[in-house]
Amino acid sequence: MQNRYMLTVKLTSFNRTTLTGITIEGITLTANVTLRTTYHQAILNRFPPQDPVRPLVVNYNVAVKSGRRSAILNAVTQLANAGVSAQVRLDSCNNTVASFRPVPSII
Repeated sequence: MQNRYMLTVKLTSFNRTTLTGITIEGITLTANVTLRTTYHQAILNRFPPQDPVRPLVVNYNVAVKSGRRSAILNAVTQLANAGVSAQVRLDSCNNTVASFRPVPSII
């Protein structure tokens, strides 16, 4: 079994292959997404109705449910552009995103 690291980051950019974010400690994370990256739906009840990013998170969940990679990547791009926070699980040996899930803001 591979070692994996779970981090929560505030997304700063995403270009469909590379995800960049900042941890609560101020450390910059840059990691690759691949065809093997798993995208998990956000837990919507953690995002209050008045949260301005909630519509983007809802769109992301719809994309994940559809299973269409292009829709998912477009939704992640929108999340990154809005500076949404996400929980990212990394493979330790190659700095690849194993899984991704939007979470309420950490910063």
